[in-house]
Amino acid sequence: MNEVLATGSLDVVRIPVDQAHFIDRATVGLTYAYIFPQGKLIPNRIPTVNMTNFSGLSGGPYPSHSSGPIYNLSDSFTWIKGNHTLKFGGLFEKSGENANDEINVQACPTCTNNQNGQFLFTDGRTGGTGVASANAALGLFDTYSEIGHRAYTIFPLQHVGRFRAGFLEGSDRS
Repeated sequence: MNEVLATGSLDVVRIPVDQAHFIDRATVGLTYAYIFPQGKLIPNRIPTVNMTNFSGLSGGPYPSHSSGPIYNLSDSFTWIKGNHTLKFGGLFEKSGENANDEINVQACPTCTNNQNGQFLFTDGRTGGTGVASANAALGLFDTYSEIGHRAYTIFPLQHVGRFRAGFLEGSDRS
């Protein structure tokens, strides 16, 4: 007996932002110039803030979306003779993704996932007050990072992930 399966699908992920209910940085007095002012998806989104002795506040990387095809081809062959069974086959998968998201997911301490910036305030800032929250009130940050224009990354089918697997099993019922 031989079984051949071929499948195809499209993986689509959309992560929206409820802009009607998010904190608008202009309404809470956060004003600063961007390093990369062009291409902000939500120009008034709050930045990400990390501060000594406090939990982080994240403006987040969203909205974003990605999609890509997934193709599978498998073949399974079963041979039965008397009390013996032999089964073997394999699977091949090819998949890709077109992504429009902010891809930096905290790869380093000063990296950010937020187009609208990330501020770090610490107690040990040179020339600071010695208290991170006081430094924040005065605008004395240790580091600032920002992601520029979001790229739409298209992965053509010749540059996609490939997966191969095979199996062989047998049994004897004597």
